[in-house]
This record gives sequence, structure tokens and C-alpha cells, in this order.
Amino acid sequence: MTTQTKTTWRKVKLGDVVEIIDGDRGENYPGNGELLASGYSVFLNTKNVSGTKFDFNNVQFISEGRNHLLRKGKLERGDFVLTTRGTIGNVAHYGKDIQYEHIRINSGMVILRPKQNIIDERFFNLFLIGQAFKNQTVSLQSGSAQPQLPIRDLKRFEIDLPSFKEQSKISDILWVFDEKIENNNRIIKTLEEMAQAIFKEWFVKFRFPGYEKVKLVDSELGEIPKGWEVKRLGDLGKIITGKTPSTKDKDNFGNIYPFVTIPDLQSGMFVMSTERFLSDQGGESMRVSKLPAGAICVSCIATVGLIGITTQNSFTNQQINSVLPDSQELQTFLFLLLRRMKTSLQSYASGGTAAPIISKGVFEKIPAIVPSENLVENFHKIISPMFEKIKIALEENQKLAAMRDLLLPKLMSGEIMV
Repeated sequence: MTTQTKTTWRKVKLGDVVEIIDGDRGENYPGNGELLASGYSVFLNTKNVSGTKFDFNNVQFISEGRNHLLRKGKLERGDFVLTTRGTIGNVAHYGKDIQYEHIRINSGMVILRPKQNIIDERFFNLFLIGQAFKNQTVSLQSGSAQPQLPIRDLKRFEIDLPSFKEQSKISDILWVFDEKIENNNRIIKTLEEMAQAIFKEWFVKFRFPGYEKVKLVDSELGEIPKGWEVKRLGDLGKIITGKTPSTKDKDNFGNIYPFVTIPDLQSGMFVMSTERFLSDQGGESMRVSKLPAGAICVSCIATVGLIGITTQNSFTNQQINSVLPDSQELQTFLFLLLRRMKTSLQSYASGGTAAPIISKGVFEKIPAIVPSENLVENFHKIISPMFEKIKIALEENQKLAAMRDLLLPKLMSGEIMV
């Protein structure tokens, strides 16, 4: 790669290189009563298009009959989905890895279909996740009450486009980073599933090593193996509720201590990065709520039950209760226990569905089945290497993403030529 002035690039309109396809909004558009928990075709809503990927955790379907009545809005492999109403600018790629064969869009999004031999599919994907696209999205969206991005405006988006051959070369360079990140994500997913499976086998089904020789006895949470106990979360470690330092004093914020909020718990098992950091002064003002590496953070206001482990000295806001396990061996068990307890944690929240909250006092008293100390230690010996591999993979992903994001705007603008 060399830095030089680009000469073969041209600025084109999005509508000239991509087919923009709306959904069917006519009389055959399915009503709420026709959306199913399972069915022939996925019927996307905006929650299914999160950031730059699909999220199929809560997916709805339509029947085969309803699907055939709709004339537009059916995805083909290689298409992109863009949200254009409410939450603007989220994108997802319908690649070969998506498990659903039939997917249709709802009225809050459009399909972007790259024109063959004009714009490379991978190059277009890189454009969609780049800053140039985000800037145009912000400047052209309309409607203050419910932001919208009309197709007529979307067609006017501009792309700096090199030759098709150069597009492929740029994609080859940047795609290496994404492929490595995706490979790490597959490793992380496999390790997490293995850890959860062992936890379920030992501590839910009670099929731990030597279980045949252990009798079940009654407890307040039902039958449990003899020698196990029902304890409160407050008995398993120190509970710390975070707070927010005064925003009036700008010196409270800096670049030293990660300041963890609920969105930072959505990225996986470990808290790898945060949007805000505290200074030494800010950390000193919150010293009683300082968390060491290895603390287990649990969201307890609004979105209840998100969990993450700190990787360095950190602080949280008041929406998070954190557990400092009484022993290192207890950490892996306690993390997987709390993750499995997500639904039951939500049942302890007060304030109704609009503003659920678990206070520190309530959180400390939540009961849990705790196995013998020897079994916890044996479990930790098996699981902790998995946690460490997950952490290493996440750290590598962070570095790879930083390198990709550094190269992306330079390659996509032609500042660096290939």
C-alpha cells in the first residue's frame, strides 16, 4: 500500500449503484394478530437490526400464505437491510451465514441490493459501517418526532467509488480483520456454551462428580444435594452499588478509570471498554465504590439482569450492583449462576415494568443454591481456563477492530491506495 493521490475514483450517488427496495405497505401488510412465534418467513422489526448485525433473539414470523400475498420486501442473499424510521441507520447483511431462508422487512426499513459488477458486496458493507455513511445519515434524516430517512434522500447519498478491481483489493485487506474477529467470536460462543453446559449439568441437574452417592434433602428452594446450602447473594461477596460523580466538576472525568454503565454490559462476558472514564479526582470522590478486576457487575435498574466482569479497576453508576466474590474460586460459579438467574432477578424488581429496580438491600437478600466449597473449587479449575481464553479473544478483537477502524477511512477515501 502507498499513500498517493487517487486518480481512478469517482463520486457516485447511492441510487446509481444500489437498488433500493421498499417493503409492501399495502392492504396485505400483516397486522399484529398475524405475527407468529414461529412460521414460514421472518418478518423483521427494527429491533432485529441492531448496529451492524441482525439480532434474532426476539423474532416474529408470518405464515406462508401471508408471505405469498406480499409483493415486495423479500430479502435475497447478499442484500443489506437499513432501518429508516425511528432508529435510523442500523444495517445488517443477509449473508450465507444467516440461518433463515425466508425474510421480509417491515415498514421501518428498506433493502439495499448492490448492482453486480458495479459495486463489490464487501466494499459496500465497509461503506455502510464507515463514518462517511453515518455522517450523511445524520444530515439527511427528517422528521423530529419520529426521525425518517426517505428513499428519495437515500438515493442522493454519495460514495467515493474506485474501479471494481480496486474495490475487491480494499475489501480483501479489511476483510481479514473481520474474518479474524468472527472466528474469535465463534470460539467465544463455543467456550461460553461449554461453560454453561457444565454449570447446568452440575448445579441444575445435580449430576456433578460423585452425585450418585449424595442424597437430596429439602430446602426453601426445593430439594438440593446434602451438604449444599441456600445462601443470600450478600453472603457470597461484598455488594457495592455504584454512583455518578458530580458532572458540574469536569475534572471528575478523564481517561484513567473505566466508568461502567448498562450499555457496557451488553458486549459480552467481560467489560472490555466504556464510553466514559474518570480522572484521579473523580475516582477519589467515589473511592468507596471502587471495583477491582474480577468484580461481577449486574444491571439492576430499567434493564435488569445484564452481567459483566470487570477487567481492571473500575467504577459504575447507580444502575449497577456489583459483587466482589469472597474468593477467586467463587467467581466463575457466581457469574454463571447470576447469568442463569436473569429471569428470576427481574422478578425481584419493584417499580413496575416502566421503571423496574432492584435496590442493594433487596439484591443482597436474593437466595441462591450454593454447592460445597470443594465442588466450587473443582468447577473453577475446569471453567477458569475457558474464561481466560474468552478474555484473550475479546482483547484481540478489540485490537483488531482498532486497526481496522484506523485503516477503514483511509482506504475507503482513497488516502491510501492499493
